[in-house]
Amino acid sequence: MHFIGFLLALPQAFAEDRPASTVDMGMSEVSRTNLDAFSGIRFAPAVLPLMPRYQAQGSMVGFVDQVDDTLGWNVGASVMDSSTGPVAMGLQVQYATGDAPLTGDALPGWRLPEEDLVRDFADLGVTAAGAVSFLNRQYAVGMSATYLGRTYLTRSDSGSLILDFVMDRTEEVRVHQLELNASTSAKIADMLVVATGFNDWLGTSGYRRPFVSARFGVIDAPMRGLYENMGGVEIDLEGAWGQGGFGLGTVGIAGDVRVSEILLRTGYQYDGVEQLHKPGLGFGLDDGRVSLDYGVQLYLDSAKTSGILSHWHSVGVRFRI
Repeated sequence: MHFIGFLLALPQAFAEDRPASTVDMGMSEVSRTNLDAFSGIRFAPAVLPLMPRYQAQGSMVGFVDQVDDTLGWNVGASVMDSSTGPVAMGLQVQYATGDAPLTGDALPGWRLPEEDLVRDFADLGVTAAGAVSFLNRQYAVGMSATYLGRTYLTRSDSGSLILDFVMDRTEEVRVHQLELNASTSAKIADMLVVATGFNDWLGTSGYRRPFVSARFGVIDAPMRGLYENMGGVEIDLEGAWGQGGFGLGTVGIAGDVRVSEILLRTGYQYDGVEQLHKPGLGFGLDDGRVSLDYGVQLYLDSAKTSGILSHWHSVGVRFRI
């Protein structure tokens, strides 16, 4: 039979394991106060209006899971506009597909004995953000809302999706979530950006997440009238408030530096919830208007000696207009 179901719980991996862009991956996603990156659209929208700029990016990410020996990929695009006054807006869209485990309760009731089944998934994430600045872009407040949706498709391992539909041998389950984030920010002496806020108000990932982030570096260095990143160092600290109490969510440090038309990036993040170490490395060929970027990030399990759990690679292009 064809079966369509709706759930309210979404795997935590979808909400957290989607880098905002190639630029952010190269800094291990420790980049929410980096005005030249894109994770701030979702996780620190208050930083958007601190500098007049219009930026857009597109990226593709592929990853290898060393534990399950599986491959996956996702694509994303982002755009932000703070060029025409104190109000700034951002939009981010991500799409991913892959295979999902099919054991235990996930096995459908219509499965025949000894029948082999496969379960595919497709993820869609859409973030819209808005912020307003005060006192000539020195301070700002912002909010973002993210829709997270996943569709599971379970079918027999016949090798033909069309045949499965014709024979009425599929099951479809849809999962939906909404994430709400809010933050405030300040720009100090054109050398320091500080942001603090409260992410995931609804606890859709299982935790509500207060955070504080700071980046030190030259903020205003225009190049031919465009915002140009000369480099800097960022520190992020995020808590995790769940049913078990309050603890460490993530902590990380990252930096980037410009050498002529090359931007070098690196970062490290520790995930206290999943107990993962996440180093990252990347670079971009940047002429001030267009940047071609590459980033890599590793997931290392701190509780085991198996080493690398998965590695992620991304290529992307960014435009400043």
